[in-house]
Amino acid sequence: MRSPFFLYVYFFALIIILPACGSDDEVVSPVDPVVDETPEGYALIWADEFNGSTINFDNWNHELGDGTAYGLPAGWGNNELQVYTDLDNNSGIDKTNDVSALRITASELTAGNYTSAKLTSQSKFSLRFGRVDVKAKMPFGQGIWPAIWMLGDNITDISWPGCGEIDIVEILGQNPNQMYSTVHFTNSDNGLESIQGDYTLSSGDFSDDYHLYSLEWTPETINLLVDGISVNELSVEADMKEFLRSFYIILNVAVGGYWPGEPDNSTVFPQQMLVDYVRVYEQ
Repeated sequence: MRSPFFLYVYFFALIIILPACGSDDEVVSPVDPVVDETPEGYALIWADEFNGSTINFDNWNHELGDGTAYGLPAGWGNNELQVYTDLDNNSGIDKTNDVSALRITASELTAGNYTSAKLTSQSKFSLRFGRVDVKAKMPFGQGIWPAIWMLGDNITDISWPGCGEIDIVEILGQNPNQMYSTVHFTNSDNGLESIQGDYTLSSGDFSDDYHLYSLEWTPETINLLVDGISVNELSVEADMKEFLRSFYIILNVAVGGYWPGEPDNSTVFPQQMLVDYVRVYEQ
């Protein structure tokens, strides 16, 4: 997602847009995200089902503030407007209609004053290869920027993009029926390279219901999917050594930023991302 340093590089760096599967020339049947089954050929090694009464901090950390405490420019390096908190009104466990889910809420306290939450598994859980499944229901609205993504564990030792980044899903809330899946890394010329795919629902929005967002990762390939449909599949080439190392998981909802733009009069607050579960498998 929002790369820790200046995501406006989206507009200046080489971005290769890969065609989404499921287009008119290739019919792919989506999986039903309501049917929760272990993918064939995988075994579950870690999960958070968010069934407790509070967030399990054996699994997650809150990142707080506007980014400056982490050595970033205010706005998390992307001109984001929200301040992240660990307050209950910005994150917690939501139990509605027999579904227990992690809730991340973006709120407007006063005009132009926004809060939200960002949870990471840094130093508590990471993976190198395997499959990640995240079942989530997304927020919507101009300037709302939810993401499920990953950063290399060595982010504390090497600056972005040398640590690598895997964006399983990002959504620009003004286009709630479209999602993006992207990887960022340092290429052989020691510059940023980004490979992105996108997928648009044939009907409805990602805010209407839960969808299954997935990463399948081997030493040779990365495949990012929604409801079992490949959005961005690529080979791990010789200049992509970032993706041979371990990564941790991040869940957040940002407000504003270079990519989505700022909220406007059409944006309704609060906005919530609900996460039914995060499951990690090995082959």
